[in-house]
Amino acid sequence: MANAMSISDKILHATENTTDLPARLNAITRLLQKEYGLRVNFCRIFGKRWSYVAGDRTLAFVPVSRQLSPQYGIFYEQNNNIDDRLMEEILQTIKQILMETENE
Repeated sequence: MANAMSISDKILHATENTTDLPARLNAITRLLQKEYGLRVNFCRIFGKRWSYVAGDRTLAFVPVSRQLSPQYGIFYEQNNNIDDRLMEEILQTIKQILMETENE
């Protein structure tokens, strides 16, 4: 069973050799695009303004945005490859990485 890793494990594995946050977020972006066709980008939040940090710059219309931490949020396109439970697992794992990075 080569594909027995959970999405959380895959995300953590994809980011383990990167130290700066944009590189980590770009690694997550590549993984989610490859595994699920999920297009995302990450933003730094300054009050009401969300400023691009990493991810897919080609998102033309983004129906979903979620604040992940006080300083960061994500935009993503819904797709049929990801159910709500899996999306929550992905978002929780990214939140964990962001909290660790913010506390460094």
